[in-house]
Amino acid sequence: MKSLRQLVVFFLGIIFLVACSTSTLPTRSHKNFTSTDYAKLAEDYPAPKHIALLLPLSGPTAAQAQAILNGFLAAYYQNQSTQTVKIYDTASVSVLVQYQQAIQDGADFVVGPLTKTNVQLLLDKASIKIPTLALNYTLTEQSVPNKFYQFALSPENDAQAIAARAAQRGYHHAITLTPEGQWGANVVQAFNKPWLDQHGTIVAALAFRVDDGLNDSIASLLNADQSQERYDNLRWMLKDKLIFTPRRRQDVDVIFLNALPAQAQQILPLLRYYYAGNIPVYATSQIYNGMSMPSRDKDLDGIQFLIMPWAVNSTPTAQAMHSQLQNLWGANFKQYSLLYAYGIDAYNLVLHIPEFKNIADFNLIGNTGKLSLTQNNRFISELEWAKFENGVPVLITQ
Repeated sequence: MKSLRQLVVFFLGIIFLVACSTSTLPTRSHKNFTSTDYAKLAEDYPAPKHIALLLPLSGPTAAQAQAILNGFLAAYYQNQSTQTVKIYDTASVSVLVQYQQAIQDGADFVVGPLTKTNVQLLLDKASIKIPTLALNYTLTEQSVPNKFYQFALSPENDAQAIAARAAQRGYHHAITLTPEGQWGANVVQAFNKPWLDQHGTIVAALAFRVDDGLNDSIASLLNADQSQERYDNLRWMLKDKLIFTPRRRQDVDVIFLNALPAQAQQILPLLRYYYAGNIPVYATSQIYNGMSMPSRDKDLDGIQFLIMPWAVNSTPTAQAMHSQLQNLWGANFKQYSLLYAYGIDAYNLVLHIPEFKNIADFNLIGNTGKLSLTQNNRFISELEWAKFENGVPVLITQ
């Protein structure tokens, strides 16, 4: 944890933000719902008074959990809330024990846990008696109790949005590139299903290894190695030099990419080198970590990808909070800026669940995107579309 001096600076900064902003909450969207209706809703569903926050604040995911905690508390203090928030470390004690302890301590709302395994364990083994906002999705989509909600930054959701956008743009023949392993397989499956449902085809797929050189893999994916092999065989048979221009496969019109920034920075130059630079590339939000570094990202120019409003088009209030959090938390904020936005939105969802449950088509314009609730109590963030220009994310308006 930070020193007392840093915490004092943080609280003073939040007070400054409150004084400078007109609202601490995201924009609400509703139809035919008056202020009187909202007052009645608030009376029928009072805001929670005692929030328990379950996060793994030690162990391998401690830095990510700390970022979410910082964002959550920033929204809490900016809102000048009279609620109490008690924090429980799920890395040191079983999440089931911590959940029951939180209820015994008087919690009337639980936020967490964070990992998919713990979310699944909580759903399978705990009796969900009070509203609970899990900070991830379960391992499989399944029916959940009425008071159990899930909120995640999901590349699977990104994949579905990319499939829809590519189909709307008239593309039909896709190549997919995603990391090897279960996570990558889940994401590409999330792309494949809606893509195939919309009569698209997958002409080739690459599950790449992070620690391998990608040159040969990309060449094989694009059939550029076959072009070179045909040339070598022909030259050997004719015993003569030939004029040769390598060619890639011609049966692809769009590329789906799920990759972290460092991986994408290897992949995009290779796509161009093997004559695929003119094929549109659509990427999940994993490609950008929220911190602008043009010198790092210039090789990604032209890629279209999903991005949080927090990272590219935040409100004046969010920009002020962004600056304050960066000044306070330094390296953690620089690495996990997007998780701060996630923590802020998690707090705001706690306040607005009654509206999501009782107002048709209700949504919030949050820092992570346009937030809506599915019939199975999953919160979905609809992100913005952007592309890299000179290494800088620029919003796409169409």
